[in-house]
Amino acid sequence: MNLQEDLRVNMFSSVEGFAGTSLGEAFDSYIKRFGVHNIHFICSLTYNLGKMHGKREERARRKLHER
Repeated sequence: MNLQEDLRVNMFSSVEGFAGTSLGEAFDSYIKRFGVHNIHFICSLTYNLGKMHGKREERARRKLHER
């Protein structure tokens, strides 16, 4: 794994978590529930949530193309 290359590529991806997006709502609810002093925990939860969501989207896309 090349972390610097991953960071460079990540700079070209869209930003997630803005207010009004589903990820933004997740951040907001986690901050209200756990408090801003637990931001590292909240970021980890949200990252994992996004990862799971991305996997589901990819599976759905593959299933659609298999038909």
